[in-house]
Amino acid sequence: TTGLSAMNYRFSDPWLEPEQSDKGSEELLTLSQSIMCYTPPSNAPAVSELPFYQKGYITFGSFTALFKINEVVLGLWAQILEQVPYAHLIIKAKALGDQETCLYWLSYLEQWGIPRKQVQLYPYSSSVETHLKEYQHMDISLDTFPYNGHTTTCEALWMGVPVITLKAQTPFGRVSSSFLATVGLTEWIAETPESYVTKAVELAHNPMQLAQIRQELRSRMQNSPLCDKQKYMHEIETYYARIWKQCNND
Repeated sequence: TTGLSAMNYRFSDPWLEPEQSDKGSEELLTLSQSIMCYTPPSNAPAVSELPFYQKGYITFGSFTALFKINEVVLGLWAQILEQVPYAHLIIKAKALGDQETCLYWLSYLEQWGIPRKQVQLYPYSSSVETHLKEYQHMDISLDTFPYNGHTTTCEALWMGVPVITLKAQTPFGRVSSSFLATVGLTEWIAETPESYVTKAVELAHNPMQLAQIRQELRSRMQNSPLCDKQKYMHEIETYYARIWKQCNND
């Protein structure tokens, strides 16, 4: 919430608002599906074969802003890597184009039990196509919390990469849950930190399932309400019309 009396309305969806929470100063306009709609780039690369089959180990990843990676997140990532032998972790962020920043993060990750030999740091890409191609190196995406991925969650799903998320207590910590629920993939939404670790580890130990997910995910997403921009805009326009009518009546 903005907390401002000058702000009358706020869009939301069935998954964003925590139960029993103060909804704020605005009137909620709840969409039937996700708060957002994803239109994939026309030049998006094809979904690749599961990287595990080429590398021989599972690669987790998080393409995000570094400020979203906190100590609780790192603690759970360390637990996951400990339970998945030889697994690697890719972290991609704009700030990682700087060598000193990379050295700092490699050292910082080691403090949390994530060996630097299992870490790959990527700088941000110069083009959307190049950026999306780098999802071809990732088997499973690990979401951040309490501030989730937004566009990057949709990108991962579009490139065939499952996203494990932990539902937090704020709307910004439930965005990935909203996306996954809209696509019908609630099994990747964790309610507790322990479940977050368990879901990631169980998926990592089942490469055949991962390979099947990778080949089916784009089609499933494309045919879901998350990519139905006409339905999305029709619903928003219906709310606009209702607000306009209400203002005129007032």
